[in-house]
Amino acid sequence: MKVLMLTWEFPPDHVGGLGKHVCQLSDALASQGVEVHVITPGKQEVTSGGGDRPFVHHIIPYGVSAPDFVSWVLQLNIATGERASRLVHEDGGFDLVHAHDWLTAFAGRAFKHAFHVPLVATIHATEAGRNAGVHNRQQAYISNVEWWLGYEAWRVICCSEYMQREVRGVFSMPDDKISVVPNGVDPDEFQGADRALSRKAFASDDQKLLFFIGRLVREKGVQVLLEAARLLIQQGENIKLVVAGAGPYEEELRYLAASLGIYSRVYFTGKVSDKMRNHLYRWADASICPSLYEPFGIVALEAMAAGSGLVASDTGGLSEVVKHEVTGLKVPPGDPAALAAATSRLLHDTGLRADLRRNAVRTVRKDYSWAGIAKTTRELYADVLSQHRRSPWVVSDRLVQRRLPYESSAYGRRRRVPAEAVDGRSAQTAGPGGQPAGDGTHS
Repeated sequence: MKVLMLTWEFPPDHVGGLGKHVCQLSDALASQGVEVHVITPGKQEVTSGGGDRPFVHHIIPYGVSAPDFVSWVLQLNIATGERASRLVHEDGGFDLVHAHDWLTAFAGRAFKHAFHVPLVATIHATEAGRNAGVHNRQQAYISNVEWWLGYEAWRVICCSEYMQREVRGVFSMPDDKISVVPNGVDPDEFQGADRALSRKAFASDDQKLLFFIGRLVREKGVQVLLEAARLLIQQGENIKLVVAGAGPYEEELRYLAASLGIYSRVYFTGKVSDKMRNHLYRWADASICPSLYEPFGIVALEAMAAGSGLVASDTGGLSEVVKHEVTGLKVPPGDPAALAAATSRLLHDTGLRADLRRNAVRTVRKDYSWAGIAKTTRELYADVLSQHRRSPWVVSDRLVQRRLPYESSAYGRRRRVPAEAVDGRSAQTAGPGGQPAGDGTHS
């Protein structure tokens, strides 16, 4: 099986969890014998990987300064399409194309129709969910592209049952078109220690360390965590809150920490390396996921894999990942008092914290291994390909190819041959028609 994977971010240049998801999924698929080619933006056009690793093709979305993010996304899609077409000509065709989120929708749809291969789409989040609705023209445009990506896809993957419900509701998508395949994590990634790194760089020995990591945007709920930290400090808790990550909300969060009078108790680190992240999870007396909106909650899985005591909002995918008083503590989203109370409980009940950590590591290894997730994804690909082979779309395409004065080349394209060479029939002008029912429809 040969799969083309399209993503707008990929480690080490990733903004959120999507890039890490694509990296680990493609690695796991490749280790199970799937030939995966990933196309993603990079600082220079290079290709790496091969063997039992995915091929990663870095592209540059043109040296033209885009006036806004949406324009840059369109440039990215055109550059992605060009690289994908070159791959077909250089190395043969693909069995299917897998696009991640709206940012690769145009390239995924173009490849699907240019080469008549099925499109699989993973919708990691929606614009309506991120913004608690659609409030302006740009958000409406992005939401429309998300709907269109789902319409064009043969199958849509969501990472949680929460996201399945959201996609079904926002886009009126039928249940039988949506499959739930969770995110994963590699517990072994969080093992080992580096003696060159020290907890004292973040908190004194007598301080309890609270840890948050994620993109600094409103929906991650760091503002709620800062309010909860003030309550804990007012109650006499000697804490240091470490906030790792970057994003457009950072300056507002810094101002809020100062206005609450707790700035000296908060350490905004900016982005941290994976090694430092892993140590902070282990050093933390409590890892906090205070999200207001969370399609899945990969950070919660990472905290669980690292054996960190976890407090998380009872919302979105976090509600499914975290089992209350089994693998972590859950609190209502947007409630600083409840968040402070649960964190205080975790800080003082060492027996509970030990039980949560032990159960969390066991759950991650059992239910969220990338090997199992890749196997499920591979089976989904096989099911889509089986349906594709039996569909009117591919059958009619084959019939048309028999009539047309073309023959398939080694690179998946068709080249003109003499009309008399095609069973003695004259050349026909009809080509493949539009998209049939059963491929990308909601009926």
